[in-house]
Amino acid sequence: MRLNPTSFLPHLKGLRFDQIEIAEHRITLTVTAVRATAACPLCQQRSKTVHSSYTRTVADLPWSGMTVSLRVQTRRFACPVESCERKIFCERLTQFVAVYGRRTDNVRTALQRIVRALGGKAGARLAAHQRIGVSRMTLLRLIHADPTVATPPPRVIGIDDWSRRRGRRYGSIVVDLFLGLLSFHAQPRPLRRLP
Repeated sequence: MRLNPTSFLPHLKGLRFDQIEIAEHRITLTVTAVRATAACPLCQQRSKTVHSSYTRTVADLPWSGMTVSLRVQTRRFACPVESCERKIFCERLTQFVAVYGRRTDNVRTALQRIVRALGGKAGARLAAHQRIGVSRMTLLRLIHADPTVATPPPRVIGIDDWSRRRGRRYGSIVVDLFLGLLSFHAQPRPLRRLP
């Protein structure tokens, strides 16, 4: 029986599976992009002329507690339009990973769900338990960069100020008492003295 990997990994459609390496706690899949043409990101003209290739490593969701990484063989194409500023371009694999991404879209979505539910430190601990290596600051950057997060207008607002370092660093927190944390703001600001 021959098994097609894209039947259980649909996000990797359009890639050829070349090799699977299984170590003690890691699985590495070597895959190759096989589309005949690629579109230039500037002029959108499709090219068949392969200039060179390179290897890109992308983290995927773990399988049964084992870390999974994809070693993707991608190509650089020559743009067919002579007036285009981009003479050489890399093929885009946007069906499963962002242009400069180091994690698949599935991993990024899972991490965004974790950080929305738990926050930075607790989210990083849960991600590490699930074999997704990520720091708390990376989780916070993910949630701040997500344009789809929409917050309804607050109904009842509570504001609190605190000092992280007395006389030098202060923070403020704005809370909707019905919906939870709306925004977190920490910045240096001068101390306000009461008369």
